[in-house]
Amino acid sequence: MNIGDLCVFEFKKAVEQKSGNQPMS
Repeated sequence: MNIGDLCVFEFKKAVEQKSGNQPMS
């Protein structure tokens, strides 16, 4: 896993917590 993938992963987790919805794939 490179740093870019990690950033995207963390961003998606944050969006999930804020919206309470499943992430857009």
